[in-house]
Amino acid sequence: MVTFITLSIFFCSSILGKFIFKRWINPLFLYTSAWSFMITLYEMKLISYSQVSNSTWLIILLVYIMFFLGVITFYIAKSVYGRNEINLEIERSIEMKLFSDGGKYVKNLILFFGIIGFLVALQHWYVLLNEFGGIGGVLIGADDVYRMRIEGENFGKIPYLTSFSYIGVFLAALYSAYKNKFSILVIIPILGVILSDAANFARAGVFFAFLLFIITFIMVKYYMSIYHSEKSKRGNKKFIITAFVIILITFSSVYVIRFFRNPVGDIERIGARNMHNFRGDLVIMQSMYLYFSSPVVVLEEYFHYANENVRFGENTFYPFYNFIKRFKVIEKLEAYPHGYFIPMWSNSSTFIRELHADFGFGGVIIFPFLIGFASSYYWFNFFTRGKISSLILLTFIEIIIVFSVFNIATRHVRWYIGVVGLLIVTKSNLFTKNQTD
Repeated sequence: MVTFITLSIFFCSSILGKFIFKRWINPLFLYTSAWSFMITLYEMKLISYSQVSNSTWLIILLVYIMFFLGVITFYIAKSVYGRNEINLEIERSIEMKLFSDGGKYVKNLILFFGIIGFLVALQHWYVLLNEFGGIGGVLIGADDVYRMRIEGENFGKIPYLTSFSYIGVFLAALYSAYKNKFSILVIIPILGVILSDAANFARAGVFFAFLLFIITFIMVKYYMSIYHSEKSKRGNKKFIITAFVIILITFSSVYVIRFFRNPVGDIERIGARNMHNFRGDLVIMQSMYLYFSSPVVVLEEYFHYANENVRFGENTFYPFYNFIKRFKVIEKLEAYPHGYFIPMWSNSSTFIRELHADFGFGGVIIFPFLIGFASSYYWFNFFTRGKISSLILLTFIEIIIVFSVFNIATRHVRWYIGVVGLLIVTKSNLFTKNQTD
């Protein structure tokens, strides 16, 4: 029944989203596809998870309804109070002025942020290699490196500068889509992210970069299809090539990182009796199944125990709390949310858990509504005006939407540095003398 309801909501929302946004990939589609994927995987019962209660399912449904109402509220307000089509047609002639110089400065920015992120990642690896006595020692001790990161011991990592790679990833996607060509320059910031995550034996940053690139690329391609349809059509083959290369790089890196982080150990801790529906020895596939299907079960455990006490907004605004902690304004801060055994240990539990822990049920109701409303606002603002600031905010809000099945994306400093950094460089008069927004 849960699977049927989930897929019904997904198909209905997809059709309605196409009607509202005029494109298949939109905020409503992204939200329902991410949650439908996670819930469907859980309902396959390939692992003997504990049962999710009806009350938790109702909360998940309520959150979707609030997100949906946010989208609909803006759409109705736009229809009633929006400007007429004549004004919109006039604004559709406006292009993003970032490329008034042929895109040279954007290329320079990609190179600048990409190299910074890459060098910072290399420095992190240099410290690791010295600490563990070489690459062999690092790979053998991968599980230990991962555990130290969970405990907040990121030795060798330069704070904040690692996030510069994500600025480069966004600009690389923007450049590739707008210019209809794939350059080796695009790879530099992505490699910086991969090296940085590999040094931590993590994968969330790689997924973040993948989503950032793909969402930005698709949004700009949509924009180009409206105002430069001929140019956009000529780039279809390049779009396929670009997407294939990015997907190949992303999932290859995730596979390698997860392999050296001892996925067999995870499966052994779970026990064969809990994996009875898996066939063969595909431990990587089993590990990925755990990663994508477990958040709803951890959410259930969170509501069951209800024993977490955090500061107001601590999860949502974690980077700010982490910054003031350096001045000893606050005491110890947990680097990662508390985990539960379901039967394996996991701490990914959807953004519902963090919103509830931070703000109570008020946050669970209000925040999804605001995200639905804001994503709709910036969608139409970008596609009617071509404002680069709207594209930035739309893209990063859509990342919150997709990541909502794991955690709240604003918990990570890369989200804030990405948004603020991009808004600064795109508003700066360093672009061209005629830059306006």
